[in-house]
Amino acid sequence: IKNVFGEKLKGYNQRVYEIQKDHYIQKNEPLLKQGYETVKITKSILENNGYITYQNLGFLHTKLLQFWPSFERFLLHGVGYMVVYENEIVSVCFSGVVAGNVHGIDIETLPHHQGKKLAQKGAHAFVQDCLENQITPYWDCMEINETSVSVAEKLGFRNKLNYSWYSVPFE
Repeated sequence: IKNVFGEKLKGYNQRVYEIQKDHYIQKNEPLLKQGYETVKITKSILENNGYITYQNLGFLHTKLLQFWPSFERFLLHGVGYMVVYENEIVSVCFSGVVAGNVHGIDIETLPHHQGKKLAQKGAHAFVQDCLENQITPYWDCMEINETSVSVAEKLGFRNKLNYSWYSVPFE
């Protein structure tokens, strides 16, 4: 491949994780500092007609619509949680892709709230919901993303396989 595309070719190593109910490590679920709350993503939140208004609802909308054609499809087929601080959505964890009963996780924490175990907390809520509903959570991340690898392994995800992928910029 490198002979064809030359120095522009960039390679990446991915890790794929799955978790079974008997491998889930609930005892590693972190406690949130005061003011943080884990909330399930619901229709009333997405439509902004609940009793709480989130100041950055666009963050959640943008993330979901990167993966889903509509909020309705997400609510019908996906699972999702967010961590909120003072009415700001600071971390999200949701089904980014669904194939049968397997749900691929997408997770993101806003930069000014990273390092507080919020991704881990959201992932715990997501995994618990999935396992209670006979859904298999699936975690796929770049090998160099040490934070993602760490969160997955702390929850009990096990490395199922690794693969490489490549990108080539076309200018």
